[in-house]
Amino acid sequence: MHFSTVRCHCRCALTFARARSVARRARALPPSLLLPLLLLPLPPLRSRAEKTPFPESPAPAMSDDAPPPPDEEMLKVLYPASAIAARVAELGAELERHYRDKAPVVLPVMTGALPFAADLIRAIRPRVKGLVVECVRAKSYFATSEVRAASVAVGDVGVDVRGRHVLLVEDIVDTGHTMEKLKAKVLENGAATVAMVSLLNKRARRVTGTQPEFAGFDCDDEFVVGYGLDFCGEFREVPYVGVLKPEVAASEHFTKQG
Repeated sequence: MHFSTVRCHCRCALTFARARSVARRARALPPSLLLPLLLLPLPPLRSRAEKTPFPESPAPAMSDDAPPPPDEEMLKVLYPASAIAARVAELGAELERHYRDKAPVVLPVMTGALPFAADLIRAIRPRVKGLVVECVRAKSYFATSEVRAASVAVGDVGVDVRGRHVLLVEDIVDTGHTMEKLKAKVLENGAATVAMVSLLNKRARRVTGTQPEFAGFDCDDEFVVGYGLDFCGEFREVPYVGVLKPEVAASEHFTKQG
C-alpha cells in the first residue's frame, strides 16, 4: 500500500477514536449542560482551496536567449545575433582545420568586416601557431543601396605576405568585383595562396565567376545592415543583420548625406 494511503487511514482512525472519546464524555454530562452545547452555531465550512491556498504563479520571465525586438528602422531581422554566433563558431572550427600548421595571415577588410573578424579570429580554436592579423581597406559602397563596381579601390596591405597563406575577411560579397581586386592585390604582393571568408554571400548579385571559399550565410537580394554592414556609416553597431526599411533609406536624414 502506498505510504500516502496508509497515512490517510491512520488519520481517519485517530479522528474516529477522538470522536468516540468525546461522545463518551458527552453522555456523562447532565442534560442541563449538554443542551446549550448542542445549540451553539457551527463554524462555516471552508473549501480545500481556502484552507491551503496555492500561491499565484509568477509571470514567465523573458528568456535570456530571446532575441531583442528589432530597431524601428528595420523591416525585419534576417540573421539574429544567436544565429550569427553559432555560425561564426562553426566557421572558426573549419578554418582551424584548414589553416593548421600554415601560419596564415588574416586580413579583415575595413570597416565592415570589423565585428565579424573580431568574433571569427577568437573562434579559431585551438590556436593556430603563426597566425597574424592585419587590416586592408577597400572602398566600393557609397551613400546608396547600389554598388558602383568601377569605384572599387584597394589600399595597401600593411604586412609582408610573401610566401604566406592569406585569408581575407569580408562582411558581404555582392557583385564580386571587390573580392577579385582584393585577391589580385594580395597575389601581386607575393602571397602563396589567398582565400576569402565572408559573413554573407549574395549570389543573386554576382557578376563575376568567383565565390568566397568560406561563407556564413547565403543572402537574398535585400539591402542589409548591421553587424558591420552600414548605410551612410550608420547601423554597424547593430548586433544582428536586418533589412532596412525603404522609407528609412529614402528619408531626409540620409539623402542630405548623399
